[in-house]
Amino acid sequence: MDLLNILNENYPINFDNTEQLRDGGSTSYAVISGGDKYFLRVIKPAFFDTAINGADIQVFLQSRGFAVPPVVFTKNDLPYIKTDDGLFILYECI
Repeated sequence: MDLLNILNENYPINFDNTEQLRDGGSTSYAVISGGDKYFLRVIKPAFFDTAINGADIQVFLQSRGFAVPPVVFTKNDLPYIKTDDGLFILYECI
């Protein structure tokens, strides 16, 4: 799985670099585009349903002006990318 290719194909941002931060139920990365940093979670397939529900709730709260980490939407206006390897949720760094 090439993270940069997946991200650059699906988001309206050109990413330069990734740095793995943590690995558990999901793997966390710092993702860099120019001088901007983003936070990426790649959730393992066993947790897809829970993660999708969580992302939907977060997007709902975000749309209502609640103070939640902003989700970055894909080129297809989705809050995540679903592949066989994982569910990708990208957040703006606060």
